[in-house]
Amino acid sequence: MPSLFCHGVLTGRLSVQKFVELTASNPAKLYGLSETKGTIAPGYDADFVIWYPTAEQAAKAGTSEKVMKPFNLSNNMLHHDIDYTPFEGMEFVNWPRYTILRGKVVWDRDGGGVLGTKGDGGYLKRGRSTLSKPREVFVNEFNPYE
Repeated sequence: MPSLFCHGVLTGRLSVQKFVELTASNPAKLYGLSETKGTIAPGYDADFVIWYPTAEQAAKAGTSEKVMKPFNLSNNMLHHDIDYTPFEGMEFVNWPRYTILRGKVVWDRDGGGVLGTKGDGGYLKRGRSTLSKPREVFVNEFNPYE
């Protein structure tokens, strides 16, 4: 997600709307969770990722809001139990500052990292995918199986 945001949205190669579609709306539809996820609307879960403002945004707002300084990613900066990341050494100019789960801050990068506790999440039963199509039905005459 940070790679797509930094190297797509912040470089102008991807709109914010397309970023939200790729990272929230479409996955919710694909996994049959679009009744409560992937949209900002009444009745949907209040799950958000808040990013640092860019230097331009902070200057335009006339605020001394903390701006993320560029950094090179290393695997030990990530919160996973894997000894490798394909993004090692890449420069990032932004990173999620807060993650909000159903209205509760569960990640605060400047305030200690993980604030969520076991049990904050909840099981969601999948519905039917709204993006799935019948197998081997193609939009044109090209059939990759022939």
